[in-house]
Amino acid sequence: MRNNKGILLLIVLASLFAGQLAGEFLSDYISIFGKTVNISILSGGAPWVLDLSFVTLTLGVVININLGSIVFLILALALYYRN
Repeated sequence: MRNNKGILLLIVLASLFAGQLAGEFLSDYISIFGKTVNISILSGGAPWVLDLSFVTLTLGVVININLGSIVFLILALALYYRN
């Protein structure tokens, strides 16, 4: 199972999603969970727009990470790589 990159990607995405939800829920009770870091693949967070008059393509990725996402990611990777 360790050699399957698809399963690892699915586990990482699911743990980030679950951590984001947990962080949003816990932010009402513990303020540090409310802090969010935005990571943008493109400069300034603005998407690239390619307008060819008959089709418009918009490309961009912004990743929002909070403490819950980090905790869940570490737990998921520890469970994935344990012996």
